[in-house]
Amino acid sequence: MIKILENSLLLRKLSSRLITCIRSNKSIKIKLKKLGIIGGDVWAVNKAEDQYKELYAKYSVNFESLIKSDKQKVGLIALQDDEANVYFKKSCRELKLDYEIFDPVDEAFIEKIKSSDIQSFLVRPSHKTQLFRQMFLEKIDMVANELGKEIYPTFKEQKIYEAKRSLAYFLQTNNIPHPKTWVFYNKEQAMNFVENAPLPIVFKTHNGAGASGVEIVKTKKQAMALIKTSFDSYYLNKAITDFRDIDYGYVLFQEFIEGAREHRIIKIGESWIGHEKALNGTSEFMSGSGINLWTCPTNEILDFCREIAEKHNFTTMCFDIFEDKHGNFYVNELQTWFGSYNPSQMYIDGVPGRLVYKDNEYRFEEGLFNHNGSVSLRLVDILNYKRN
Repeated sequence: MIKILENSLLLRKLSSRLITCIRSNKSIKIKLKKLGIIGGDVWAVNKAEDQYKELYAKYSVNFESLIKSDKQKVGLIALQDDEANVYFKKSCRELKLDYEIFDPVDEAFIEKIKSSDIQSFLVRPSHKTQLFRQMFLEKIDMVANELGKEIYPTFKEQKIYEAKRSLAYFLQTNNIPHPKTWVFYNKEQAMNFVENAPLPIVFKTHNGAGASGVEIVKTKKQAMALIKTSFDSYYLNKAITDFRDIDYGYVLFQEFIEGAREHRIIKIGESWIGHEKALNGTSEFMSGSGINLWTCPTNEILDFCREIAEKHNFTTMCFDIFEDKHGNFYVNELQTWFGSYNPSQMYIDGVPGRLVYKDNEYRFEEGLFNHNGSVSLRLVDILNYKRN
């Protein structure tokens, strides 16, 4: 079923209302997964908490001891059904923090923020549809820039989160190495480009995680079909989260880097964490494959990411980096939130931990620093470093 939808633009449109209905009905979705009609969760194995009991017994981290400042009440801005709510509540209890949660869908959201005595807010932006993503940006803009509250991640970091056009402009403007990207708002220009474009080439939508809006274009015919769909009608990504969540009036193509390795480097405050991604044997994309290689990142790739972070004052950022056959690095994605279920996103010889850059070197510290989906570490960073 999944493969058929991936390969047919027309079938996605014809089946979109039904699929949206299925995706919004939890019981139906579970039954269809059991029957193998729709795909399962590639990260399911990683979610089984029992497998981490021995690691926690040996490598648990006392996050409260990492707090260097006075404790304060903190807020979370997130959708009511986002799993970040669970992680946030658990983290606050463990850190002995008072907290309050704000749902931006609530019509009274702005008034509730205005009347709150909270100054620092952790934000878990949603991108499940473009509408929700836009709503977050509009409301977070008011919270940060009009009400003067501290938001984490920063508004700048959230603007390029799951926003591939914005990210392309940001990387191009700041001369940050990245796969060459072309964004067309003119159908004729796009078609002229494809006539002489090097193939394969990558097609991407503005929004969409886990490669749901990514297609590797191998023929001119395929490229033309995507252009015509995007300009004459509309494009619907493979996830079909909502049949109304469509893309039209533009196309984004990106250079395909043959044989590239992909690294994930994560910055949360002073912590640096990294590993290499891999294919699962059934997908063309490493994003969302469910497979990680626990290889220690080199100083070269850490420096590449750290210099970008320092220049742009990133508080927390996940760098997805391509490395070509010649050892050159290219930023593929910058995501201020990342999906993870393993309590560590770095293992060196089987030992979980993080790197801290100090005195011009990266020092390894043991521990499960991705505890609670990294929310605990983020809260520590919020408390330790006032940025307003």
